[in-house]
Amino acid sequence: NDLEQAKNDLDSSRRLNKTKEEELKKKDGDLSSYKEQMKPVTAERDELKRERDELETKVMKMDMELRNIQQIEERKYQVEIMRLKTEVEELKRESKKKQQIEPKGALSEANAAEVTAPALTSALARVRARRGTATGVAAGLPGKP
Repeated sequence: NDLEQAKNDLDSSRRLNKTKEEELKKKDGDLSSYKEQMKPVTAERDELKRERDELETKVMKMDMELRNIQQIEERKYQVEIMRLKTEVEELKRESKKKQQIEPKGALSEANAAEVTAPALTSALARVRARRGTATGVAAGLPGKP
């Protein structure tokens, strides 16, 4: 009797095991099918990631180039400003020399400042105009690469 009970238990366990194996095979097949379906999606995702990385790299390079251009332009403006300041100082010195040489009542110091002011103003206007052009280029406005 115990032997028959053991045989029945063994048969029952074998049937259950067989059922579990079939379920496992089915799930394995479903998983393989799912992986197969996901291959194109995964490939597209990977391609998009690569493109994003390339674009981020390109943006970083362009930012660095922009900063370099801005620094170069700023140095140019600083040099131009220093040149203009030197020019103004020279004009003031020349004006003082003329004032000393000329008889009284010729050019006063106020008149000398009036003479040099237009030159300085126009020079500063040129610098500002160039700055506007450079920032337009740096900002990516049309007309310049």
